[in-house]
Amino acid sequence: MPVVGSFDPRTLIAPANSGGYVVDFYRVTLDELQDMTIPFIWQASYTGIIHGIAGWFDLHFSPPSPVINGSTITMSTSPAAERTHWQQVRFLLKEPLAVNAGQTIQGWMRCVVNEMRSYTIEVEILIGNGQLSDPLNVSPSIFNLDFNRRRGKWRLHEQTYNYNYYPQADNIFRPEYNCLYEPEQPLDVSVVVDNNYVDENQFILQS
Repeated sequence: MPVVGSFDPRTLIAPANSGGYVVDFYRVTLDELQDMTIPFIWQASYTGIIHGIAGWFDLHFSPPSPVINGSTITMSTSPAAERTHWQQVRFLLKEPLAVNAGQTIQGWMRCVVNEMRSYTIEVEILIGNGQLSDPLNVSPSIFNLDFNRRRGKWRLHEQTYNYNYYPQADNIFRPEYNCLYEPEQPLDVSVVVDNNYVDENQFILQS
């Protein structure tokens, strides 16, 4: 089940994509909110084990386009931002996934509204190059997959809570304490993902 609660952002094995996945509430339709697929592609900063995916959101309260000289107010629920009432959520895999520093982590997260007025969430994660499954026509199995591929499925409202992390400015952090190991050479590769990535025949991530 999803785990709600703050965590140390330094335990992330890869940084979040700049800009994230954008939902424009001025233009989004009800159908788009009821069934949306979020692509992701990251580069691993460490060699280690992926136990799941962490999620959060940023809100940008912007005036409509006709307004002149309006200002935008932003609220972030990122684990690196100032704490708010909102926590992050972690979607834990039943089988963890090993990754080396510098490798690409790609996949998708499909969110479908369910009968509890929440979302049923399915995820596929793939390490390195390869073809992702079509999120609209994926096998229900989450086991016996390729060694570099994992899937997960959760009902967002069936969540548990973990509040044992509290940020402290003076605490000592070493990646190896969390079984994360830095590369010998600095990484100098960036990846970008677009919101538009599905054509009529196959599921493709653009980088």
